Amino acid sequence: MSANGMVKTDAIDDGIMAILREDGRLSNREVARRLDVSEGTVRQRLKKLQDAGAIRIGVVTDANRTGVAVSAWVRVAVAPEHVDSALRTFTGLDEALYVAVIAGRFNVMIVIGAANQLELMRTINTKIESSRGVAEVDVRIIAQTIKHDIHEVVVRPSPESRKAAPKPRRQKRKRE
Repeated sequence: MSANGMVKTDAIDDGIMAILREDGRLSNREVARRLDVSEGTVRQRLKKLQDAGAIRIGVVTDANRTGVAVSAWVRVAVAPEHVDSALRTFTGLDEALYVAVIAGRFNVMIVIGAANQLELMRTINTKIESSRGVAEVDVRIIAQTIKHDIHEVVVRPSPESRKAAPKPRRQKRKRE
């Protein structure tokens, strides 16, 4: 990692990430075969990238196929003194797929998903608009998603979540 906290990657790291973006289920052995490097190299590089927080390996779900038929961008204007508590409330909502602090009159952005428009409206009316410090809400229903490319996402956890996150533990190696 460089002095500015950025992870320096090379062609091998970039190749590993590109291959896993296409199919994250591939084994380290298969990734190594495709890049013509050793499996140990892939394993070490993945560990370095994960430990540095440069990559996270997980599952991407298709919201439409998992019961989220309607989604909306919800911009919320929250009084500055209530932003922290509003963020805690919004991140705790099962319907909230994305929560971020943004610049401008609307200082919080939430992407909400629901099974239908009635559920979406109830969530906005009873769980967002009624939250303390909310002055204004602007809702934009997503009619159609044309592009959803999430392999490059900037994730900046709050200082509180960084403090609460468990530190990775090093496993002791067995001596043989």
